[in-house]
Amino acid sequence: MPRIINVKPYIVGKSTWVTGEYEGETAEKVGLVINGTRLYSVPNTKEEYPKFKYYKKDIKITDSVQVYLASSDETTLAKTDVPIE
Repeated sequence: MPRIINVKPYIVGKSTWVTGEYEGETAEKVGLVINGTRLYSVPNTKEEYPKFKYYKKDIKITDSVQVYLASSDETTLAKTDVPIE
């Protein structure tokens, strides 16, 4: 089972990617949950292990954002908060 070990802060007005690192087995997909709404996931390639990234601009300082790692069938394997600055 993968485990998220680091999520870099998302800087409002500057960042366009949510990025971080994980350990354990390779996650097939990465996605976001913003203010309780699960966004579509995108492939997370084995070549990028142990890193993940998700393109998302226009996150607001007031948004509640979580990043999740998922299996190919969209089962959530790990999830954590994204620091917003």
